[in-house]
Amino acid sequence: MKHQFCPVCNHQLTGSFDYTLKIRTLLAARSDRTQKLIRQVITAIQKENRDDITKYTSYIFLQRIHHIEDAKIRMVISQFIHEQYAKKMYGLKYLTGWMLNLNTVFEKKKAVEKKIYGNPPLKRKVKEYEPIKTNAKSGSAHSDTPALDRLRSSKSA
Repeated sequence: MKHQFCPVCNHQLTGSFDYTLKIRTLLAARSDRTQKLIRQVITAIQKENRDDITKYTSYIFLQRIHHIEDAKIRMVISQFIHEQYAKKMYGLKYLTGWMLNLNTVFEKKKAVEKKIYGNPPLKRKVKEYEPIKTNAKSGSAHSDTPALDRLRSSKSA
């Protein structure tokens, strides 16, 4: 009997173990779109590679990518399916490595860009202009200052 090891702590698992509940738990943490893509890529790899993808290998795959954001996972799986890597005999290990590499490269790139360019500027509130107050004495919509009245009258003429 082949011994199986826990992908997280490398503890030897004895006997047979049903990973269905753990797989469901890991998938439940993902969005519906991501779950659908993960299932789609697993079936595509199993169909094209004729690999025997067991519940254990699916569990290892999900466990290794559990900390990666959904958007990155969807991007990699979409590209994997679009480029038909499954037909080129690439499997779950390749896909896992791709996702892990993308995640680390993305974080390093983000840190380098922050070092080079600094933080983006803060959003500043734009001061809204107040409406022109009417002159109570004359009832006109012009301001109380005669200089502004002369300026406005010269522009209109």
